[in-house]
This record gives sequence, C-alpha cells and structure tokens, in this order.
Amino acid sequence: MDYLHMSLCTADSASLPDGWSRCVQFSFRVVNQIKDEYNLTKVTQLQFNKLQRDQGFVKFIPHGVLFDPSRGYLLNDTLVVEVEVLCNVDEKDTAEHLWERLKKDREVKEHKNKETTVANLYAFIKVVRDEDLAKQIGKDIYFDLVDHDKVGIFYVQRQKSFNDLKEEVAVAFGIPAQFQRFWLWEKRQNHTCRPSRPLTNIEEAGPVGKFRDVDYDDMVELELFLEVECGLLYDPEKEELCYVGRLFVNCTGKPSEILTSLNNLAGFDPDEEIELYEEIKFEPNVMCEPVYQKLTFQESELENGDIICHQKASAIDIVKHILYPDVPSYLEYVHNTLVPLFPSNTESKDEESFEEQNENIMAKETNVDKNTEAKQLKVNIDRSC
Repeated sequence: MDYLHMSLCTADSASLPDGWSRCVQFSFRVVNQIKDEYNLTKVTQLQFNKLQRDQGFVKFIPHGVLFDPSRGYLLNDTLVVEVEVLCNVDEKDTAEHLWERLKKDREVKEHKNKETTVANLYAFIKVVRDEDLAKQIGKDIYFDLVDHDKVGIFYVQRQKSFNDLKEEVAVAFGIPAQFQRFWLWEKRQNHTCRPSRPLTNIEEAGPVGKFRDVDYDDMVELELFLEVECGLLYDPEKEELCYVGRLFVNCTGKPSEILTSLNNLAGFDPDEEIELYEEIKFEPNVMCEPVYQKLTFQESELENGDIICHQKASAIDIVKHILYPDVPSYLEYVHNTLVPLFPSNTESKDEESFEEQNENIMAKETNVDKNTEAKQLKVNIDRSC
C-alpha cells in the first residue's frame, strides 16, 4: 500500500559546521476540509545533524484514504497541511540575511511597543504661539494660520492637569502661568483650522488625557493656541505677508469701531481709511470677501479665529498702477503660483503652452508694481454679550 510521505529538512545543511546538531519537536497536520474532527495529526521529536538532515513520517496516510473525495482530505486537487516546529535557535544556526531580518523585525516590534507604552502614559500637546504665526505666515503659510507640525511639543502625563502644563510652558517660554490662556483649535468644513474657544476653568483643572484627537486612536494628541496679551500684515511693496496681532471684539460691535486699533496694529496713521476683507477658504479656490464696516460682527457671521485682512483704501484708488490692488487679487495670485503646472507628453503644442504659462507667471512675479499695503488680522469674538 502506498502512503503519503512527509518530512522536515534542515535548511542550508551543506554549510552547517561539523558536529552541529539540534533537537526539534515538530508536527504535521493533514486538514480534513469537511469535518475538523477528522484532521490527522502526528507529532515527533528528533535529533537533526549534518548527516540526518531529512526526517519525518514515511507512512503518514494511505493514498486510498487521501484520494477518496468522500473522506474530505483532498478536495479540488488541494491538500491542506499545517506544520509546527519548536526548537531553540541562535545566531549561528541561522543564515546571516535571515538573522538580520529577524533582528530588524524585533527592533520594529520593540519600537512599536515602546510607542504604545508612551502613548498610554503621555499626551502630546502642540502649543501654537504668536511667535509661530509671525515666523510661518508669509514664508511657510499664506493661507490659514499655522503648520502644527512646526510648533513646540510638550509631553505631559495624561493624569496631569492643564495647570501643570502651564508650569512647563512657563519654564520653556518664560511666560508666567497666570498670563496664559489656552484655546482649542477647530477643523472647519472648508478645510481650515482656527482657534474656536478657550478652555474653561473646569477643563484646565482636569486631566489632559480626557481630550482625544479623533485622528489618533492610540494616543492623545492635542493642538492648542497659547493666548498672551497681542492679524497678519501684507505689504505688496515688499511682497511680504506677516502676522501683526489679534483683537478681541464684542459680537454686537461693528468693524467701524475698531478702525483705529487696526491702524495702530498695522503702523498706519490713526485716521487712515482702510478696507476690510475676510479670508474664508483657499481650497479648491480662494474665497476672500469684503467685510462691511456698518454691520455687526454677528451680522457678518464672524466667529472666533476668523481672519480679517485690511489694507489702505488709497491703494485701490490707484489700481491702474498696481497688478494686485487688493487683498483678494493678491491671495488669488499666491494661490495660482502654488498650483503646479505639468506639460503634456503627447503634443509639442501642450509643451509650448506650458512654457508660455510659466513665462507669464515669472513676468508677473518680477514686474509687480509694488504700491499698496494690506493687513490681515485674526479676530476673536466675545460671545458673552
């Protein structure tokens, strides 16, 4: 009677050193694909060496049983065999490339375990300051306010309170804890991210671990804005956009009531006539609309963290001499220059068109008549009214 023969072989046996041997416990299981209770398993323990490198079971299962479809071992010409091997292995027993891979896999696993342990103990808090806005806006950021991956990070134990965080911030930034107030950021539907509200006294006294970013399942990662008693300044003459400060206003107040404060922030004359715009969104297209000075902030639907841009009204009066006379046209220009242009590889006509578009953009960049000033301001709305 013929039988199924299965054996375990030593890999790279020819390269094994003289005298090498290893005791191995192993098992083979032929799976019954109809009923698990008819699985056939055999277990043995054998000593392998350079001469005895191929050992196993000569008579595992009769062919008559194996090839009988009603038995359920061989179905659709498929035999399922499960193998389990137990033995002690060290570096000298394993090929160099396999051992290096095992070491790398072990290091990755240990690193992940360490990350999980740290994530379970600590919260990662990104603190945005006015200095970050001033540093990034006009250089790394033209739309919205800040790149949170480029700000200070604090690692705070989850059970500690925000008051404990304030003490760490005081040491790191030299800002006394009593002068700090943290704001939560909000991701809006138009893909912008703005400060939405300050933490309450109850929240500040509670643990930082209660806050969890929905984008992170295994860790607490929180983004905060640090308010310390200080918009964005765009100077077309220098082609620079920079942060100049922020204002707190009453929701029932009107922009006309804060014109002097806006001029002071921008360094304009107190009675300078200015135009106001709200930066609403920048994807897929720029939306920057006028803010009517006689409407209240509430009527204009302005909220905490909204960005107000302002510029001298005189710059609009000399539009003939300025390529980008107002804030919306400048933001549109910046947005267009940030969109990459790719030529078609199919027709030379498309390549010529691509080169022509790039030349036009370069011409605009080098021949701008720099003659206007504009400001951009982050406004916080007092909802207590």
